[in-house]
Amino acid sequence: MSTKRTRKVFSESFKKQKVELIESGKLTTGSVATQFDVSYTAVYQWVKKFGKATRPDKIVIESDSDYLKVLELQKISPTWNGLLASNKSESTIMRH
Repeated sequence: MSTKRTRKVFSESFKKQKVELIESGKLTTGSVATQFDVSYTAVYQWVKKFGKATRPDKIVIESDSDYLKVLELQKISPTWNGLLASNKSESTIMRH
């Protein structure tokens, strides 16, 4: 004997409310999935569709050397940002 699973349909406003709570840190995707007996994937889809948080850009890595280049760039990026910021402030001071 198999038990028939009832399909749940959640309103858009319900989903948006839960996503807001997830993004504010008051709930986790796992707790929402467990509490309302839905898949984690479904909750992640809600966040993707209704969330306000921006997703980071994707970096496609095709080889080990590409991965090492990305790591190296991530290491020097803060240095470059600091240099650019100090150059910008120096040029602003010189104009005044």
